[in-house]
Amino acid sequence: MAKQAKQKLANPVGLILFSAASITLYFNPDLEDPFNSPKLWLLVIFGSWIAGLLITAKKPEFSQNKTFLSFILPSFIGSLAIAAIFTDVKYTAFFGEVQRRTGLIAYIFFAIYLYASARFFRYHSIHLLFFTNSILATALVLYGFIQTTGNDFVAWNNPYNAIILTLGNPNFASALMAISAVLCFTTVFNKNLNIYFKIYNLLLVVFLLFQIYLSNSRQGMVAFLIALAVLLTILSFNQNRALGFIALTASSTAGVMAVLGMLQVGLLKDYLYKDSVSVRGFYWRAGVEMFLNKPLTGVGVDRYGAFFKEFREVEYPLRYGFDITSTNAHSVPIQMFATGGLFVGVTYLLLTGLIFYKGLHLLRIYSGSEKLTVAGVFAAWIAFQAQSIISIDNIGLTVWGWILGGTIIGLSTLDSSQVTQQSKGKTGTNQFRFSLAQPLISGFFTLLAILFVSVLYRGESITKEAQKYYSNNSTHPQQYYDLTAKALTTDLIEPYYKLRLADLLATTQAMDLAVSEIRRLNQSDPRNLDVLKVYSSILEFKGDFNQAIKLRQQIIKYDPWNALNYLNLGRNYKSIEDWANMESMRLKIGSVAPQSNEAMLASTELIKP
Repeated sequence: MAKQAKQKLANPVGLILFSAASITLYFNPDLEDPFNSPKLWLLVIFGSWIAGLLITAKKPEFSQNKTFLSFILPSFIGSLAIAAIFTDVKYTAFFGEVQRRTGLIAYIFFAIYLYASARFFRYHSIHLLFFTNSILATALVLYGFIQTTGNDFVAWNNPYNAIILTLGNPNFASALMAISAVLCFTTVFNKNLNIYFKIYNLLLVVFLLFQIYLSNSRQGMVAFLIALAVLLTILSFNQNRALGFIALTASSTAGVMAVLGMLQVGLLKDYLYKDSVSVRGFYWRAGVEMFLNKPLTGVGVDRYGAFFKEFREVEYPLRYGFDITSTNAHSVPIQMFATGGLFVGVTYLLLTGLIFYKGLHLLRIYSGSEKLTVAGVFAAWIAFQAQSIISIDNIGLTVWGWILGGTIIGLSTLDSSQVTQQSKGKTGTNQFRFSLAQPLISGFFTLLAILFVSVLYRGESITKEAQKYYSNNSTHPQQYYDLTAKALTTDLIEPYYKLRLADLLATTQAMDLAVSEIRRLNQSDPRNLDVLKVYSSILEFKGDFNQAIKLRQQIIKYDPWNALNYLNLGRNYKSIEDWANMESMRLKIGSVAPQSNEAMLASTELIKP
């Protein structure tokens, strides 16, 4: 009986929030991918335990969200799974692009977090959200200060601003701090929180905004201001309907001016426009073209990078370089449509629309300070959506967006008559009963997850270790060769790691092994431009120009505006004395990029002796 009573009082919200904070903060500099891979692993491990909780939960109360349970979320994950099955490179579809790791597996566990938050989160647990966020915000501020002052304990190979926090990129860092700042600010409205806790959170808001400013990433500040405008508009409506409409009009006008400013139009253009906005325009248009080309299936889950150069506009390589590329549309909705197709994109929008609708529902069923508190959660989710429209999903950031979405659904479960009782802790809505088998089921799932993650860890760590031994005049050639040979046969190792190791191996005495591995990579992913480039360069070094020509002709198919490839192809034609094709390459470069350095080189090199 005691055991059953203890289970009746169990509430998984603390575990959900603690695990999310751990996912966000954890990184491992000893891995080839120090940020995204370890975050995926924790997402899978914690998510597996939470899945067991969902399966064994006995609490019946959730009928108001039956549509969400039975259709929209399963439809999104099901559509994504079907798209993954039809994706040409299954590794990328399931694990995601290298240095991203947001494939099908990540989204399955995002969905578990969203579902669990919706299932278990009630107003009486909202203090746990604020408490966890305060701890997370404190850690972010402290690490941001360490990075800003040049005292980071990790010597990152960082081409960005110093403030990358635990996410590896200033844009992700600023967006996360914006969401966290909104939640810190919201504590002011919760009458159940201690005054000193509120003051501390207001100080955190100041520090977070200062770190966002230092990161030089405008998307964080824009996301915070959008959320603040939402929150202040709701506050105004709460005080006076006329005042609310004034606030809504003012915030909408400011929003339009901000968007125009980011597009280099209007009074705010000097403050909000960055060249990265123009770059994103290229990414978005390429993504739209991918969807229009394959509207039902998309180009393949997280395969945007494999198709970008085929669909990018000719102006992009002329402006940014022929080898510069993108592996993401830099807009989550466009990425969904481009890589997953119509059903993935539509179900994602439906899911987002449902959460937005539930957020509006919160504003109707709650009142007083409770209304302003849940409005802050809604505003934080709006901040997440604002950045996701113009940026990339990142595991350490995105897990909070999905938790906030689930929290909104969970908070909207009760009707207005139950809200007041729940906020005062007078109902049992904070208590959940689980089957006695819950620890066994959760433990079994988690054990499988740990075994799965251990295989992935082996690939990451051995790649990092092998590269430590490498140099052109290595004093440990045998160790490098042994580690590389082992890495190339490691299960579930990232294909890009194999390419990097094989490329390095080609500079040693193991050229044949390197070529054999690169050939296998080419066969498994024929449109991989990195593989084609390395493969053709090795064949050119070996003097096998006829085979190199075939590969560079393949590059033309997938990268039609690359003048550098045309130049190298012309050089290969010259080497086999194919003067007609050599001349055609010179003319092609002149038509594609007449003012480029490649055109100048072609005019002097691609001539008959």
